[in-house]
Amino acid sequence: MSNFAELVASRICHDLISPVGAISNGVELLAMTGAQSEELQLVNDSAQNASGRVRFFRVAFGAANPEQVISSAEIKGILADLAGDRLQYDWQAKGTFPRPALRACFLSILCIERALPRGGYLFIQEKEDTWHIQANGPILKIDESLWHPMSQGRPADEITPATVSFGLLPMAISDLQRTLDIQLSESQISISF
Repeated sequence: MSNFAELVASRICHDLISPVGAISNGVELLAMTGAQSEELQLVNDSAQNASGRVRFFRVAFGAANPEQVISSAEIKGILADLAGDRLQYDWQAKGTFPRPALRACFLSILCIERALPRGGYLFIQEKEDTWHIQANGPILKIDESLWHPMSQGRPADEITPATVSFGLLPMAISDLQRTLDIQLSESQISISF
């Protein structure tokens, strides 16, 4: 079974989303009773971020059936839950999109996030069936051992759990039968496919 790892990722994300949702619901019920505190807000923010992260990981690492589509509204919701002081996402793509293309998009976002140690701003759009993900940040940390092989359409020689997106993105692009274009500068990263 070639997509065994994808099925495991889908299962883990599916099983985690219910308890995270229950925490969010519990916090909401407490707020309805008039309970207000910084601690309650912290739990609410953490649950919201965890929910967004699990849903994001499900798209990035889970099974990606080409017949499955996700709407822009749902994607914006996922990214809104992830956004914070460190990272901001500007999703400009409109419509619904097949899971395999979104997988490549989300893996691109994960690669870019790793290069933004102090955060930044990510702009994502899809025009005429081409995806463009661009990021700016105060400091870019480009690890050539990860980015250079990927710009040649292959994964890095050494992949760790923290850099797994650099191994998966070239495969996702190959599955789409596309070419990955990466542009790096001192203040900007751009990925297109």
